[in-house]
Amino acid sequence: MNPLLESLRNLSEAASEVLPLLESYDYRKEAKRFKEEDLPLSMMPKTLKEIFRSVMRYCIPVMGDEDPVRSSALLNADNIRLFTDNLNITTDRQLAHQFQFIELEPIRAVAEEFTELGLKQQARMLENACNFACGIRKANNAAPFGSSGKDLAPVNYLLTIASDEISEEEADDNLRFAQFCSVFAKNSFGISQKQALFTGLKGIVADPAEKRPHLVVMTVIVLLRKRKLYRNPLPGSLNSCRDAIFQSLGLDTKKCHSYGDDSLDRNTKTPLHKYKEKADAVLKSALGNTR
Repeated sequence: MNPLLESLRNLSEAASEVLPLLESYDYRKEAKRFKEEDLPLSMMPKTLKEIFRSVMRYCIPVMGDEDPVRSSALLNADNIRLFTDNLNITTDRQLAHQFQFIELEPIRAVAEEFTELGLKQQARMLENACNFACGIRKANNAAPFGSSGKDLAPVNYLLTIASDEISEEEADDNLRFAQFCSVFAKNSFGISQKQALFTGLKGIVADPAEKRPHLVVMTVIVLLRKRKLYRNPLPGSLNSCRDAIFQSLGLDTKKCHSYGDDSLDRNTKTPLHKYKEKADAVLKSALGNTR
């Protein structure tokens, strides 16, 4: 079997094994200390580091791996490009056809869990592996049904990152997004919804025309907590939710302490009514048009 194909198949199996753990347990506190050497063992069936190693060993060299995947079999950007270049030259449909039998959904699902935990670079490597496989599948299926042709159509796909490195600015944004996600109840919204909401709020904060962006963000927080439609995805105290979200957006965490969960009620002393329309627009754009 081709080494890259074998790595993709093994990655799929590893992702299928760890996905139930990522979906069942809350690894967010452990993720905050993920890079520390003295990370304590968890009472969970597997620590986040164990999950990370079992999956990412097929994409990058992992420290402590007793039986490392050889460099030519890693699902990294360079090997993916080399494999595709060779496949486009050989047009080997028999090899391409084998990609049809690999489950990609577990890999995508683990990538989403990693994104929420702040491991976005690694998540994008997993997305690269999926996009690579999907590109080969599409090329294989391009020939009309029943065609006797042996040649493969050109393989095209998009790598979410062109290399295995990201900038410091992007790494910082990944950590801020993980902090933003940390206050939401697990499985309250999909990762695309949280990403869209985070992006929308960053846009409010960055808009020079917005004179009081912190009050729009505060209104969004109160709406999420009080509107029945959202089923309170922010179950912690208002102070803890506000501090984490404000910090993730680069806002002063000392602001808005006078506003409470009743700030949209009638006759409240600290009303947020004038920011409700803008906050509703952000929520509708992020949560109403994504899944």
